[in-house]
Amino acid sequence: MSDRAEIVFLSMYWAGGGAFRISDSLAVVDWVNREILARDELERALNFLLAVGLVEIHGDAFTVPEKRLCHFDEFRKKVRKDRFDTVRLYFAKLPAPSRVPHAVCFSDSEYKTHVRAYHSLFRNAPAAHKKRASARARRLTAASS
Repeated sequence: MSDRAEIVFLSMYWAGGGAFRISDSLAVVDWVNREILARDELERALNFLLAVGLVEIHGDAFTVPEKRLCHFDEFRKKVRKDRFDTVRLYFAKLPAPSRVPHAVCFSDSEYKTHVRAYHSLFRNAPAAHKKRASARARRLTAASS
């Protein structure tokens, strides 16, 4: 299991759980954890979340089922730790999937399209956040070229 799956789930939880396209997922993870996931990290995270039932696919979007949002919220209230420790403890209690399907798989060009879509969303972000993350975004774009 990847700690990136924890971050993706936590990001979707904090944003209300629901219908995230890939570019939205990149934006929410960046908002919560201040990073843009690499293509393989995002694929592994989403595939793991699908395998354990924390995320469902609806068309071209991902959602966190309402029962999972409520369950995690109850767990979070009992544990009362910081958000990253809480999600790690929650994941430790999940049953390991017998297999992780590769339902989510992007080509390099598809991933770059999602990153560009995220950047177009990002253009509307506050200037301070834009400035902080622009160097990171340039490094990601250069690395994926």
